[in-house]
Amino acid sequence: MASRHDRAGRQQTTARRGSRPAAAPIGIEPLESRTLLASYTVTSPSGDRHVQGSLPWAVFQSNYVTKGPDVIRFSLPAAARTIHPNRAARIKSR
Repeated sequence: MASRHDRAGRQQTTARRGSRPAAAPIGIEPLESRTLLASYTVTSPSGDRHVQGSLPWAVFQSNYVTKGPDVIRFSLPAAARTIHPNRAARIKSR
């Protein structure tokens, strides 16, 4: 570093050409936890939990297969807008 004086006589330091500022120390910072949402799409009006794409299947997958919050979307054909469950639905409280 070179030094020079200003009009008041105070010493000023200036960086030389090509010199680099001191590098910050390298450290490791932890990342926040990430949760991926699972998405299930209801495409079948079936009330059977063993039929992939049915509402009972999507609820079962959401409750017992994946952890954390999930999304259940509906994409039923126009002719099948009513879902008829085979038995009374059980509601799982968390």
